[in-house]
Amino acid sequence: MPLSKETARQLVKLQEQDKVIDALQADIDKIPKAIAEIQARIEARKSRLHDTKKRAGDIQIRRKEKEAQMAAKEADIKKRSGELNTVKTNEAFRAIQSEIEQAKAAVGDLETAILTLMDEADQVAKDEKGISAELKVEEGKDLEEIGAFENDKKGLESKQAAEKAKRDALVPSIPEDVLKHYEHLRKRKAGGAALAPVLKNMCGGCRIALPPQVVVEVVKASKLQTCEACHRILYMPDAAAPTPAS
Repeated sequence: MPLSKETARQLVKLQEQDKVIDALQADIDKIPKAIAEIQARIEARKSRLHDTKKRAGDIQIRRKEKEAQMAAKEADIKKRSGELNTVKTNEAFRAIQSEIEQAKAAVGDLETAILTLMDEADQVAKDEKGISAELKVEEGKDLEEIGAFENDKKGLESKQAAEKAKRDALVPSIPEDVLKHYEHLRKRKAGGAALAPVLKNMCGGCRIALPPQVVVEVVKASKLQTCEACHRILYMPDAAAPTPAS
């Protein structure tokens, strides 16, 4: 297919324009990830607060269980103490007295456990208060940061739209078959580089030495030439440079 010097110039402009658009798109694509990371931080704090509140609730339940157990033990002590006046033998008296002592020891252990739970509850309450305060302050900052990222995204999308308009203006000047070939290569090549300059008789894309005849044809710019190794469209940097104003 034919490839004039003017078409080569337009293709180079198109590729440069595509690089600008792609770079803007890369920056746009980073923003949702950045926002997701901030949202993850917010959710992590909320999760910490939720876990702390759940821990406080669990402590309260355990405390009530211990208090109920202690009340039962105290009631049993009272009952067994009353029975001491009714027993007929020393053996029965000693048995009840032993049970009372065991119940009193259990009450002491339960009192210690309840006090420990009360201390733990106080600490959890402090933790909950601290996390709540942190969440309020940090979430405000995080939401501001998300808003800034969203504004950046809008700005980048606006710039990209302007660059795409410039690209669209270049397309009509390029033959349809050449443009189709360019677009095909662009999708396949890393970085979207469909064109490669000839540099010291080498392909500027893959650095492979080019056959002399291929270099001659690229200089002549009579038809489209591609690198046999990487298949990029070849052009001479000088030939693709803008024509000086007369």
